[in-house]
Amino acid sequence: MTPHGPDAISAALALSLKSYGLGEGSGAVKVYIDSGRCQGHGRCYDLAPGLFGDDEEGYGQVLGDGIVPPGQEQAARLAVANCPERAIDLLEET
Repeated sequence: MTPHGPDAISAALALSLKSYGLGEGSGAVKVYIDSGRCQGHGRCYDLAPGLFGDDEEGYGQVLGDGIVPPGQEQAARLAVANCPERAIDLLEET
């Protein structure tokens, strides 16, 4: 039987993030959007609304200074992994 529920979803997400080389880090994390690559799909601000918003034309933009608060690292990594244009960069300071 295949497991279901929040624990199964978290485990699948962790496995997916590892496949992108986006496992949990130990340093500060900062997000950046390459405005030349962003096509306005909106996945970043749908998946991590505390980190990303949209501009007047619907393109993604980083909220604040881009530093990811503790506890939101997984949401940042999820946004990176789900951007179809690969317009989001995640910078980890160690």
